[in-house]
Amino acid sequence: MSTYIYKARSIQGGIEKGSLEALDQGKAVSLLQEKGLVILSIKETEDLFKTRKSTKKRHFRIRVKTEDLASLSRQLATLLDAGVPLLRCLDIVREQVEAKPLYSALGKVTKDVEGGDALSVAMAKHPKVFSEFWTNLIATGETSGQLPFVLIQLTKYMESTASLQRKVLSALIYPIILSFAATGALIVFIVVVIPMFAQLYSYFGASLPVLTQVIISLSAIFKRWLPVMVIFIAIFAVLLVKFRTTEKGKRFFDKLKIKVPVINALFYNVILYRFSSGLSMLLKSGVPILYALEVVAKAVANNLYENIIVQAKDKVREGDALGTTLNVFSEEFPPFVTNMIKVGEESGNLPVMLGHLADYYQEKVETVIARLPYIIEPAIILIIGGVIGIIVLGMFLPIFGLATAVNM
Repeated sequence: MSTYIYKARSIQGGIEKGSLEALDQGKAVSLLQEKGLVILSIKETEDLFKTRKSTKKRHFRIRVKTEDLASLSRQLATLLDAGVPLLRCLDIVREQVEAKPLYSALGKVTKDVEGGDALSVAMAKHPKVFSEFWTNLIATGETSGQLPFVLIQLTKYMESTASLQRKVLSALIYPIILSFAATGALIVFIVVVIPMFAQLYSYFGASLPVLTQVIISLSAIFKRWLPVMVIFIAIFAVLLVKFRTTEKGKRFFDKLKIKVPVINALFYNVILYRFSSGLSMLLKSGVPILYALEVVAKAVANNLYENIIVQAKDKVREGDALGTTLNVFSEEFPPFVTNMIKVGEESGNLPVMLGHLADYYQEKVETVIARLPYIIEPAIILIIGGVIGIIVLGMFLPIFGLATAVNM
């Protein structure tokens, strides 16, 4: 038996959507025609999502991407909206998954739902795959009976977030590669080129300027201690990664992101985008504002802002307006944000105003991303080029002196 999704016109002229089980498409068409329906479209679910055959060897990815979750939510929304039973939906979408953790989690979720658990409860058992943000939205959709609508909202949010992540990564990866390449060139210059000049000058027994002597001495020290420096840097990197996983480390790096010049403009706008878009979607989906603030506090992925939003939630619980509460934190939430929130609260259209804020900060992020390479690249070139220029000048000063002596 196969599952077919159909769209048909009833005798009364209305549009009817749903799903049915049949041996083949011909039998499915016959069953629908017996009900007096005029078929507008009919597709097998396996054809709709190009389900993988179980006999084909699967090649899984280790990491779950944001795109995987966006695709999952869109497929679930499509199937549920067409009337396909939830368990069948989970079986179908699981066969599309390319990430091993998500594939395994969906298998367990299906068994739990079959055993009587709600979808949100079953997903909440896998926090490494399905975030609290995700499961809370699913729970809201189940409670309100609007799960397909909530899933569509979630899809839009995930796709927008994934697009932004790709753009941020693209903006940062080129300057990082350029930094490594320039640093590598500088190391080769110090370790290989300078000793060659030093050996040449030593052979002629030339009297060297102070700058040249300093550069040669620093080169000799650097070359001698290079293995120790590599080991030290490796140990420091490991300790830094471990420190990054601690609460103190998270607070330090999260604060650093919004304090360091140039890159702070990027992360600052990304955080405000996450806050406004996440809160807008939660409120549109029917999540109470206190619960929405608790969820979005974790979704912003910044410890400093998380603490501020939690404090704001407590004030809102006491009866204060959100815009007034956030106005106290003017450095983190600019007047534009708090005023837009106040207008939304006063007009009763807070989700809509937050949506406008999200659009505004998404455009700002994209503008910063477009400009970032043009700011960072010249800075890197100037710094590394300046260092190499001083080295070149120092190494060629004796030659200039020799040429002047010959002319005299």
